[in-house]
Amino acid sequence: MRQIISASSLAGHPVCNAAGEILGEIRDLMLDAESGQIAYAVLSLGASPAMGDRLFVVPIESMHADDAQCRYVLDGEWTPLEEKPELSPAGRDPSAAAATK
Repeated sequence: MRQIISASSLAGHPVCNAAGEILGEIRDLMLDAESGQIAYAVLSLGASPAMGDRLFVVPIESMHADDAQCRYVLDGEWTPLEEKPELSPAGRDPSAAAATK
């Protein structure tokens, strides 16, 4: 039986690496408008209350659910998340905006 959950219920779930270290949390999900499938997770990582959130886009297939711990795990070898695309204040991946011009 398929398990179907609302996208809004994922917001706030912790995200960790394979070693179990908490990196941040899911902030939002980005849908592919053509397929209707989830394409990316927007992660809030390494934020402090004084500095505000830093939002990063991660392909959804790069993570999996750890239902036993009620969290999501980034799979495989990762470059430091600081090297991943950071969302602009308008909420768009700057590299995606450049690619569509």
